[in-house]
Amino acid sequence: MIGFKQIEFFYHTGTVFNNRNDWRSDLRWFIPNHNDEYTTVVENFAPAFRDEFLSRLRNPEGTWLRQATLYATGHSLGGRLAQEFAYSLPVHLDLPRVSQVFAVTGFLQRRGNDT
Repeated sequence: MIGFKQIEFFYHTGTVFNNRNDWRSDLRWFIPNHNDEYTTVVENFAPAFRDEFLSRLRNPEGTWLRQATLYATGHSLGGRLAQEFAYSLPVHLDLPRVSQVFAVTGFLQRRGNDT
């Protein structure tokens, strides 16, 4: 792993049309008091990421992680989940904060030589 200076974190694509969990997450603002993919990010994924990152940091091969930069990315629902990850990542002295969130919310299609 010599030479790596950043970690790029890709979380999620946009809503999958036939995935009920995605739709529950999309509609969370209208359905109060339920667990969804946002809950999973906050309660499970962010703490697990922290634990795994710190575990690898303690390994001699993981010293490069001290210079790591974290990025969270996603499209549509995934962009919102990337933001949730950035906000919910537990604070720890040896854990870098998410440097930047790239949340893509639109769609651009390019065909052939069209500009």
